[in-house]
Amino acid sequence: MAGPSDNEQIRYAVTSIRAQKGMGGMVRDYDLFFMDNGILFACTGGGLKSILKASVGAQFGAVGALAARASMEKDKQNGRDDLRGLTAKQILESNDQSFYMPYVDVQSVSLKKGITGIGKMTIQLPDAKYNCEFPKDRLDPMRTAVTDKLGLKLVS
Repeated sequence: MAGPSDNEQIRYAVTSIRAQKGMGGMVRDYDLFFMDNGILFACTGGGLKSILKASVGAQFGAVGALAARASMEKDKQNGRDDLRGLTAKQILESNDQSFYMPYVDVQSVSLKKGITGIGKMTIQLPDAKYNCEFPKDRLDPMRTAVTDKLGLKLVS
Protein backbone atom coordinates (compact mmCIF):
# COMPACT_ATOMS: atom_id res chain seq x y z
CA MET A 1 0.00 0.00 0.00
CA ALA A 2 1.11 3.52 -0.74
CA GLY A 3 1.77 5.95 2.07
CA PRO A 4 0.27 9.36 2.74
CA SER A 5 1.52 12.39 0.86
CA ASP A 6 3.42 15.11 2.72
CA ASN A 7 0.59 17.61 2.54
CA GLU A 8 -2.32 15.34 3.51
CA GLN A 9 -4.51 16.62 6.29
CA ILE A 10 -6.59 14.77 8.86
CA ARG A 11 -10.26 15.32 8.09
CA TYR A 12 -11.82 13.02 10.72
CA ALA A 13 -10.47 11.15 13.73
CA VAL A 14 -12.21 8.22 15.41
CA THR A 15 -10.49 6.80 18.49
CA SER A 16 -10.62 3.50 20.36
CA ILE A 17 -11.05 1.12 17.43
CA ARG A 18 -10.24 -2.59 17.75
CA ALA A 19 -9.27 -4.03 14.38
CA GLN A 20 -7.87 -7.20 12.91
CA LYS A 21 -6.88 -8.33 9.45
CA GLY A 22 -9.09 -11.22 8.39
CA MET A 23 -10.48 -13.67 10.92
CA GLY A 24 -7.14 -14.95 12.22
CA GLY A 25 -5.23 -11.69 12.56
CA MET A 26 -4.11 -10.24 15.87
CA VAL A 27 -6.62 -7.80 17.37
CA ARG A 28 -5.01 -4.43 18.00
CA ASP A 29 -6.16 -1.03 19.24
CA TYR A 30 -6.09 1.82 16.74
CA ASP A 31 -7.07 5.41 16.30
CA LEU A 32 -8.33 5.96 12.75
CA PHE A 33 -7.46 9.16 10.94
CA PHE A 34 -9.46 9.75 7.78
CA MET A 35 -7.02 11.77 5.67
CA ASP A 36 -7.51 13.44 2.28
CA ASN A 37 -6.60 10.28 0.32
CA GLY A 38 -6.70 7.40 2.79
CA ILE A 39 -7.19 6.06 6.30
CA LEU A 40 -4.28 6.02 8.72
CA PHE A 41 -4.59 3.20 11.25
CA ALA A 42 -2.44 4.45 14.15
CA CYS A 43 -1.72 1.56 16.51
CA THR A 44 -2.20 2.53 20.16
CA GLY A 45 -1.94 -0.93 21.74
CA GLY A 46 -3.06 -4.52 21.72
CA GLY A 47 -1.36 -7.59 20.37
CA LEU A 48 0.73 -9.99 22.42
CA LYS A 49 1.43 -7.53 25.22
CA SER A 50 -2.30 -7.21 25.96
CA ILE A 51 -2.82 -10.96 25.82
CA LEU A 52 -0.02 -11.51 28.31
CA LYS A 53 -1.34 -8.87 30.70
CA ALA A 54 -4.86 -10.31 30.52
CA SER A 55 -3.69 -13.87 31.15
CA VAL A 56 -1.47 -12.87 34.08
CA GLY A 57 -4.27 -10.74 35.53
CA ALA A 58 -6.79 -13.57 35.22
CA GLN A 59 -4.62 -15.74 37.44
CA PHE A 60 -5.34 -13.36 40.30
CA GLY A 61 -9.13 -13.37 39.94
CA ALA A 62 -11.34 -10.31 39.60
CA VAL A 63 -8.84 -7.94 41.21
CA GLY A 64 -6.09 -9.13 38.86
CA ALA A 65 -8.37 -8.76 35.86
CA LEU A 66 -9.24 -5.19 36.87
CA ALA A 67 -5.57 -4.34 37.37
CA ALA A 68 -4.68 -5.82 33.97
CA ARG A 69 -7.47 -3.86 32.28
CA ALA A 70 -6.34 -0.62 33.94
CA SER A 71 -2.78 -1.27 32.81
CA MET A 72 -3.91 -1.94 29.21
CA GLU A 73 -5.99 1.28 29.20
CA LYS A 74 -2.95 3.21 30.44
CA ASP A 75 -0.86 1.66 27.64
CA LYS A 76 -3.48 2.76 25.08
CA GLN A 77 -3.50 6.31 26.43
CA ASN A 78 0.30 6.41 26.42
CA GLY A 79 0.26 5.18 22.82
CA ARG A 80 -2.24 7.89 21.91
CA ASP A 81 -0.19 10.57 23.71
CA ASP A 82 2.91 9.50 21.77
CA LEU A 83 1.12 10.39 18.51
CA ARG A 84 0.37 14.01 19.38
CA GLY A 85 2.08 16.49 17.09
CA LEU A 86 3.41 13.87 14.67
CA THR A 87 2.86 13.93 10.93
CA ALA A 88 1.19 10.98 9.23
CA LYS A 89 4.56 9.66 8.07
CA GLN A 90 6.02 9.97 11.58
CA ILE A 91 3.05 8.07 13.01
CA LEU A 92 3.69 5.26 10.53
CA GLU A 93 7.37 5.20 11.42
CA SER A 94 6.72 5.23 15.18
CA ASN A 95 4.98 1.85 15.27
CA ASP A 96 5.36 -0.96 12.75
CA GLN A 97 1.76 -2.04 13.42
CA SER A 98 0.39 1.29 12.14
CA PHE A 99 -0.53 1.40 8.47
CA TYR A 100 -2.09 3.56 5.77
CA MET A 101 -4.93 2.42 3.53
CA PRO A 102 -5.54 4.54 0.38
CA TYR A 103 -9.23 5.04 -0.42
CA VAL A 104 -8.64 3.83 -4.00
CA ASP A 105 -7.63 0.42 -2.60
CA VAL A 106 -10.94 -0.01 -0.75
CA GLN A 107 -13.39 -2.13 -2.71
CA SER A 108 -16.26 -1.86 -0.22
CA VAL A 109 -16.98 -0.88 3.36
CA SER A 110 -19.90 -1.87 5.57
CA LEU A 111 -20.90 -0.14 8.76
CA LYS A 112 -23.48 -1.36 11.25
CA LYS A 113 -24.52 -1.50 14.85
CA GLY A 114 -23.92 -4.91 16.40
CA ILE A 115 -26.44 -6.82 18.51
CA THR A 116 -24.77 -5.71 21.74
CA GLY A 117 -24.73 -2.09 20.59
CA ILE A 118 -21.11 -1.88 19.54
CA GLY A 119 -20.24 -0.44 16.15
CA LYS A 120 -18.83 -2.73 13.48
CA MET A 121 -17.07 -1.89 10.25
CA THR A 122 -15.67 -4.20 7.59
CA ILE A 123 -13.30 -2.88 4.95
CA GLN A 124 -12.74 -5.08 1.91
CA LEU A 125 -9.52 -4.66 -0.07
CA PRO A 126 -8.50 -6.70 -3.13
CA ASP A 127 -6.27 -8.97 -1.02
CA ALA A 128 -7.59 -8.64 2.55
CA LYS A 129 -10.49 -7.81 4.79
CA TYR A 130 -10.28 -5.72 7.97
CA ASN A 131 -12.83 -6.18 10.74
CA CYS A 132 -13.23 -3.29 13.16
CA GLU A 133 -15.25 -2.81 16.35
CA PHE A 134 -15.71 0.34 18.38
CA PRO A 135 -17.85 1.72 21.22
CA LYS A 136 -21.39 2.69 20.28
CA ASP A 137 -20.70 6.37 20.99
CA ARG A 138 -18.23 6.32 18.06
CA LEU A 139 -20.83 5.08 15.55
CA ASP A 140 -22.05 8.53 14.45
CA PRO A 141 -18.55 10.01 13.98
CA MET A 142 -17.52 6.87 12.09
CA ARG A 143 -20.63 7.04 9.89
CA THR A 144 -19.89 10.70 9.09
CA ALA A 145 -16.27 9.96 8.13
CA VAL A 146 -17.09 6.85 6.09
CA THR A 147 -19.99 8.53 4.28
CA ASP A 148 -17.87 11.55 3.37
CA LYS A 149 -14.71 9.70 2.34
CA LEU A 150 -16.00 6.31 1.14
CA GLY A 151 -19.69 6.96 0.49
CA LEU A 152 -19.71 5.41 -2.99
CA LYS A 153 -18.16 2.21 -1.59
CA LEU A 154 -20.53 1.90 1.38
CA VAL A 155 -22.69 -1.23 1.24
CA SER A 156 -25.54 -2.35 3.50
